[in-house]
Amino acid sequence: MEKLKLTDLRNALEEVMGSIAKKGDGHISNTGAIAMLRSQHGDLIEKLSLPLIDIALTKLANEVGNRKGPRVPIDAGIDLFGSYPGIPKTISLARGVKKTTLQSTFSEADRWVDEHKTKAIVNTEKNEGFKKLLDQYRPYAMSDGDTIEEAIRRKSEQDGGLFQQ
Repeated sequence: MEKLKLTDLRNALEEVMGSIAKKGDGHISNTGAIAMLRSQHGDLIEKLSLPLIDIALTKLANEVGNRKGPRVPIDAGIDLFGSYPGIPKTISLARGVKKTTLQSTFSEADRWVDEHKTKAIVNTEKNEGFKKLLDQYRPYAMSDGDTIEEAIRRKSEQDGGLFQQ
């Protein structure tokens, strides 16, 4: 018996979507295509359910990591990134490898920003808050290995701010 692969399911979906397009005016809804795929290739879906679940969970993990906004509370319960819109909770270091933004080094963060420049071409201000944060706290990094959090703490200590114990 031949081992099934996700490409088999992808090919089946492509076939279904092609047949829908030929029958109608070229419009294909995901809902309709998936419903037809389930009815015509349900056994294939069932046999490939575990890798499909892995794909869905990976997609969810990526979405969680890419969420932006004021969601980084510090010890005192204050939103650290409130004045910097568009800060991701995590940044990708490599395919499938993420790091929390605060624990990232400036070089890791710079690389992430550079890699996302082309993705943000439509909305050029998308990562401006993140760039602003990096620029403001970069002078407080004492080595290449310092994290964003360490630089923020240093600045805060100099200013007599939130991180004083």
